[in-house]
Amino acid sequence: MLNMWQILQLSTFHTEHGIVVAVPFEQFDGSKYYDPKYVRSYRERMLLYKKEGKGGFGLDIAENADPGCAQIITHRYALKLCLSLNRASYGQLTEGGPIPLPPSRNTLCRTAESVFNVTNPYLGAQLEGSVEVDGTAISLGTLSEQTVDNAPLNSRVSGKLDILPYTTVTLRARFRLSSQPGFNALSPTLPYDEPPTTHGPQSWVSLQRCTTYIIRRNVDYILGNCAIPVSGTEVAVVTDHVALPLGWNRDNYWQVRLLLETYNHLKLLIEPDSTSEYAQQISYVAKGHLEWVFNRAQRPKSYLVIGKPKDQTIFQLDQQCYPLLELCDYLDCFPHEVDFVTRLADSGVIAEILEVLASKRDAETGLWPTDETPGDDAHTFYHDANDVPTLFAVEWKFVETPNQITTWMNTMDFGLSPLNERGFCAEGPYKGLGSQHSPGPWVLGYFQELAYAASVDDAPAIDEVWEKILAAMQWDGTFSEAVDSQTAECSSKAWFSWPGSMIGALLIRMRVNGKD
Repeated sequence: MLNMWQILQLSTFHTEHGIVVAVPFEQFDGSKYYDPKYVRSYRERMLLYKKEGKGGFGLDIAENADPGCAQIITHRYALKLCLSLNRASYGQLTEGGPIPLPPSRNTLCRTAESVFNVTNPYLGAQLEGSVEVDGTAISLGTLSEQTVDNAPLNSRVSGKLDILPYTTVTLRARFRLSSQPGFNALSPTLPYDEPPTTHGPQSWVSLQRCTTYIIRRNVDYILGNCAIPVSGTEVAVVTDHVALPLGWNRDNYWQVRLLLETYNHLKLLIEPDSTSEYAQQISYVAKGHLEWVFNRAQRPKSYLVIGKPKDQTIFQLDQQCYPLLELCDYLDCFPHEVDFVTRLADSGVIAEILEVLASKRDAETGLWPTDETPGDDAHTFYHDANDVPTLFAVEWKFVETPNQITTWMNTMDFGLSPLNERGFCAEGPYKGLGSQHSPGPWVLGYFQELAYAASVDDAPAIDEVWEKILAAMQWDGTFSEAVDSQTAECSSKAWFSWPGSMIGALLIRMRVNGKD
């Protein structure tokens, strides 16, 4: 059998739970939120299925032994429904407070002769589907109904297709995951007026270049997987769609920044026939995310797509500041949207953010203590892959005098070297800047290395880190959070949009300057 069209995850927005998924494995064990080893292994499930060639759910079609002969050809197929409807786990390696999971119960039944339905009554979600031959739904009368607790379903229905010589037959399985009671899941109508994503690789200029592949795939990953409409005007953005589908103001800023960089250089990047479509999608997501972050989200450290905080007590300074930068960047990109920006600016949210920042500042030191860095404890001589404001200190004019710039360069040289013992992974051919949060070099560290080398015109350093970035790039052009320093394979969070967005935006800038 060939594992064709095997689905490893479907996900959708849920007004209570944020994200619900249909996957071929059981729901996260709610008793193990504080077990980092289990959290890491659960995160790797989907990647392991991909690496090991395991099938998910969907259609399996038998390979015909002699497809070229002039006679009736029989193809056997099976609709496999090994799946579970789960809430996204939201499990973290450094858990900030679990969100209790609803019980897991998967019930499979037929709602019509040709339509199956999977529900979890505790989750408030359903998956409906059918199988079509040349556009006509076929009977699923032999499908066994099931109810399973704390495990995926294990049901299938088999059939065969007889194909006459010199003819073609289209076999299609249709699925729709929904959280809306009574919603016709198989209707082609989307719940919100979302721009379609139908563009392909041919939409991009210089398609054969690896830099184009990285930019294209990371832009499309945001538009296709990370941008989630939650109302007619609001769009949440998650940093990854598998391991931890949450929004962070910091991560989201850089994701939107890649979209805006793409928008600003559409003629350089996109073929004329597709520029209008990309422009529409990017403006839709960029505007919708500002509506979401200013009007719905509660602006803590991280949040579900419904705007609810994931970690209730955590305060991080940069998470408060990035929405202000995003609003300014948006107006620079879309000056005709001045009325929209003015409405958000006058809504009271900015005054609220500034008031919070003022209340948090320590009067004696001038520092802003946070829940993770109190500001009055012992200092740590350390640079982290997450510390991107340091990288942008010159561009953002935090430092301007020659002495300040020299100090900044010394800081970056230290941070990107083995002298940075707590942050730099010095072993292996893919050594690089990492973090105490997860061992090994981080792709964000590779980004910092590339951006710094480009800023000081260090061509050998650019070539060296570019080889590491290419090795760390996954088959689909995206990047993980961290990699193994010996192999450059993913060691943490397989799909992570933040580093890919920063690399993509940098590559656009380098192309504009003729340096990519």
